[in-house]
Amino acid sequence: MIKPLGNMVLIEKIEKSDRTTSTGLVISATFNDYGPNQGTVVAIGGGEQNYKGDIIPVPEIKVGDVVYFPEHGGIEIEDDNGKKYTLITSKNVLAIKG
Repeated sequence: MIKPLGNMVLIEKIEKSDRTTSTGLVISATFNDYGPNQGTVVAIGGGEQNYKGDIIPVPEIKVGDVVYFPEHGGIEIEDDNGKKYTLITSKNVLAIKG
């Protein structure tokens, strides 16, 4: 298992799928811009250390939350089993799906 450090968040990306228009045309996800990525939070780092040495926890984000994040806002990583994740700073998480 990958354990994020500091203010990092480990996200399992929800893959975009093809979309069908009302007239029946299929628009491939590779050619369609849906906006930001979505993913499920798998793990969260322990928090960021300030200049006094105090740990500031990652705010508002919990394991299991579905979040939105920018297309190129993180680092793609792979675990030992070949499962792919995105590692991103908590500051780059745009919103939590509610």
